[in-house]
Amino acid sequence: MAGSKLSKTFALITAAMAYRVKYRIGEKKYWFELGIKRMGTHPNNRGTVYPSGLRCKTLLWTVGKSGFLKEEVNHACVVVEECPGTERPKGIESGSAYNRRKCSADQLLATCFKAPYDIVEYLMLSHNHMMMVLRAVLTQAKWDLEEIEDVIKFCDAEGLLSKAAVAESANGKELAEVIDEGILCEVLGYKMDIEEPTAAGIISEALNFPNSIHMRTSELSAISMLKGEIIAQQQANGLSQQVAYATVRRKVLIQLGHAADDPDLPEVFDWLISAGVGTNTFVDDLLSWTEVFVDSSKRRLRFTAWTVVNKMHVLGNWSRCAVLKRAYRKKPSASGTCPNPEALWGQFTWEVLQPMEDMLRYFHVGCRGYLDLMAPQSRIPLLANVDIVVAETLLASKDASFGKVSGDNLAPDTQKRMITWLGKVQKTMIQNTHKYRKMLPLLDPNADNYQALTARLAETEAARPLWIIWPLEGKFAPAGETAVAEPVAPVILTFDEKTGARLNHQMEFPKEKPKKKKEVKHELPWREWLKGGGKPQGRVSADQATAVAVLHGLHETYPVDEEPIDVWQTDTHKYVAVSRDIEKGTLLLPPCIPKHMKLALMSVHHYAVKIVVNQLPVTEGAALDGQQSLPSATFFANPEWTAPPTIPKNKQETAADEEDAAVADEDDIEWDWSQHDQITMHPY
Repeated sequence: MAGSKLSKTFALITAAMAYRVKYRIGEKKYWFELGIKRMGTHPNNRGTVYPSGLRCKTLLWTVGKSGFLKEEVNHACVVVEECPGTERPKGIESGSAYNRRKCSADQLLATCFKAPYDIVEYLMLSHNHMMMVLRAVLTQAKWDLEEIEDVIKFCDAEGLLSKAAVAESANGKELAEVIDEGILCEVLGYKMDIEEPTAAGIISEALNFPNSIHMRTSELSAISMLKGEIIAQQQANGLSQQVAYATVRRKVLIQLGHAADDPDLPEVFDWLISAGVGTNTFVDDLLSWTEVFVDSSKRRLRFTAWTVVNKMHVLGNWSRCAVLKRAYRKKPSASGTCPNPEALWGQFTWEVLQPMEDMLRYFHVGCRGYLDLMAPQSRIPLLANVDIVVAETLLASKDASFGKVSGDNLAPDTQKRMITWLGKVQKTMIQNTHKYRKMLPLLDPNADNYQALTARLAETEAARPLWIIWPLEGKFAPAGETAVAEPVAPVILTFDEKTGARLNHQMEFPKEKPKKKKEVKHELPWREWLKGGGKPQGRVSADQATAVAVLHGLHETYPVDEEPIDVWQTDTHKYVAVSRDIEKGTLLLPPCIPKHMKLALMSVHHYAVKIVVNQLPVTEGAALDGQQSLPSATFFANPEWTAPPTIPKNKQETAADEEDAAVADEDDIEWDWSQHDQITMHPY
């Protein structure tokens, strides 16, 4: 592990342990058995990313298949007391309200905090997904989980989770017992959240560190952490809109973990400040959808996805969120990573992107009066479906010939074709989204707030683009005038969500013109470089290649048939025998080099062969002088030999069975020299 990562790990664990010791409840005993119905998720757990119902459903099935153990959930479970209402800081949501609000947006978790289980007394910093699973079983959530045959049954006949059904199996017996008995928890005092607002996030990250070894901090957690710190910086600076990436990153460095070192993390920061984080709702819209419908263990985006999004026009905020949602909908790889958005999104001009932005703003803002009448678990997927359908419509109908040129700079015939194309795109968008428009609820004339809602709808409908007409009828006007994008700078942009107008601008940093330098000539000492000390580049490789070439030439042309020796091999020994009398020092074998044609620069092998390569002078007329010092290089050939496989001399007369083969005569066996890939070196 790199030193910087190691130090951050130690700092995280040390800080978390210090906070736990400081704020523990009780002197000698600080572990208590607490009931599931009294627990909820802490707002700062895991970077403020709330447990996903999809992840919880998968977790229950996995645990049911492998077996639930009390020891697992009772290990390292840390909770924080809920802050009493009289001491809760102004504007801070209670734990009960927070958990009810988050679960109401997720259909799978909608029952978890309904009465009489809606009072939260302790907020968990670990095991939150398992806590939500236990609450779902306790409140009989409708998950429609199929039973694992002969292993465990999860639901009753109506598809509702059943504690009795789970308890009947050996794999779920202890799960039902934990629901009745509770979890063994370390309890921290509520004053920690008041005195040290970041302590809960640090403890949560430290408790989940063992999992982070094989599961990196998700991009959604990183977004939530950066978002929270940017808002905190704004409030600390008197709602100043200027924030610095380095300051924000330093504040959440420990919680970010490995993600802090990702070179593309600044892209997420740029997107946050360009989307009006803390003021506008674009970021919140994306996060509210991902919390419910994106399981980070199965679907993730690389930080590079935000590089493409940041290249889109600065006014297309709803469009940028839609592009990210569409990326999460794509088929993930085996590692769970979804493909990045297409690079084409960053090339769209405002004329091309504006129909998409107009349609999305109409649904998200113009129809908000209708949307407020819907339950969160119905409203969030409806808007996401609209976002993805509109994005698909624009991408499928893109005319690449428009390029990056704005409408005012197009040739007259191309501009006319562009206006026609925009009309077709607008009409297709209306056709593809009409079914979602019909899903919006109608206003109830008998409702108490009917007049207020009617007035609100009339106000927002007045800002509706003229080309959006329900049902399909009338003419389709082209998109509006071109707007010029501003350069990115560390200022949080804010927008009027009703009209899409930008309310402020990024800071501009004028580029300095490069000064012309006086041309100065320098004579390069190229002759001295060649004649100077030191070896020229590549000499070692060249000398080695020369030695290899010579060895190959000698080996392949050597008359081995004339040498009076034979080599024999048994199960335990190798033998070399001469076929006639020879004088000492006259037996030669051809030189050879290893299979990979490499010679060693150094060797300690007892039988290594030393090879010296001398470079001869190439100057015309130069004579070899015994006193002349010539460049030389020394290499070593290490002996290595893998015997080739043996085969019968006559394949037609092989032994009939293994017993016959074991006693076959050695004279019937020979080496198979055709298996070149198995031979590392010939004898030499």
